[in-house]
Amino acid sequence: MSRSSCYAWDKRPESQRSKENKQLLEQIQTIHKENRNVFGSVKITKIVNMKSDKPINHKRVERIMNENGIKSRASKKFKATTNSNHKFPVAKNILNRNFTVDKPNEKMVSDITYL
Repeated sequence: MSRSSCYAWDKRPESQRSKENKQLLEQIQTIHKENRNVFGSVKITKIVNMKSDKPINHKRVERIMNENGIKSRASKKFKATTNSNHKFPVAKNILNRNFTVDKPNEKMVSDITYL
């Protein structure tokens, strides 16, 4: 890279896109804080698009959020997968952890807990 190119790049004024991204970052930060850091890029994009006349893509909002370390707080709901309090008969443990066999297909085990 030539010296003159480096100096020309350094003196170049800030682009319009960069200015818009800075304004958008301020909007994203205020919306994110107003909603207790819960909203992600898609919901923030919907709010920004409702307020402005120029539509903005959710991928742009997502990129700006990633560059500035803004993350949504995801909460996963607890889902019980096993119900141990039932009155159904429990199968006997015939195998009793004895997994050694003399020939193939002598002992087979399966699991049907998803039912």
